Amino acid sequence: MVLIECNNDNEFENLLRNNQGKLVIVDFFATWCGPCKKIAPQFKEASNCKPSITFVSVDIDKCKDTAVKNGVKAVPTLMAFVGPNRMDVCSNTGALLDWIAKWERNTSTGEAVVPGQIDLQPFISVSSSEILNDVDSEAFRLMFSSPDNSHKLVSDCDEQLIINFVFNRPVKIHSIAIGGPGKEAPKTVKLFANVPVTLDFDRAQGSDGIQTIDCSDEELHQLRFVKFQNVQNLQLFIADNKGGDDRTVVEKIKLYGQPVEQLTNMEDFKRVSGKAGEIE
Repeated sequence: MVLIECNNDNEFENLLRNNQGKLVIVDFFATWCGPCKKIAPQFKEASNCKPSITFVSVDIDKCKDTAVKNGVKAVPTLMAFVGPNRMDVCSNTGALLDWIAKWERNTSTGEAVVPGQIDLQPFISVSSSEILNDVDSEAFRLMFSSPDNSHKLVSDCDEQLIINFVFNRPVKIHSIAIGGPGKEAPKTVKLFANVPVTLDFDRAQGSDGIQTIDCSDEELHQLRFVKFQNVQNLQLFIADNKGGDDRTVVEKIKLYGQPVEQLTNMEDFKRVSGKAGEIE
């Protein structure tokens, strides 16, 4: 993809609008900025090597409203967008290529699985998330931090699993895809949002949750979107599997939605207060 230069605010807005569901990497710069000139060749080289990604240079003196709207307080500032949605800020320009590669891995450059929604994996804080009753907790970490898709979650003492996903910024969750091999695949899954502590199995079993999904026939499920609008943590209680056996295997969990507009990184988030009425 050729590097695009935006000369006014309208150009930038139109560019994002025309790239719905696509990854856009933006370099906010100024002509008088020494560090900007230093990083410019690397940014241009990346644009030549990544034809599926749109790269954009924005002069903050020509696009002042755009810079203010996106919270640009210093240059160079590099941001990742998916369509009009601002996703992330590169905190270390020295690791620019690694940062771009991370977003390339986690953002679909083709047709979206769920139209208008993106894979929320980049917003999962793996270090703050946890799983209960699993054979190997390292598999959980690798499943959500590694580009390798071969990792799977396996229940230990019985068929049940509890997974607490903590996000590094609030998200809106539209759909979930969950699946496994044959009769060992999950069947009944309860969803809980913004519960202050990781549930134990008795509490999960005895509570209704926000929504319960039946995975008997299909993997992808649309959620009650209005109930998942400002989610900081999402807990899954996998109650049983399709075969009714003591071992459940999860080969795939995908969450689709959008981040809530916010630049504050919540990587240090551990627990949040639950909303009234979500769990007894």
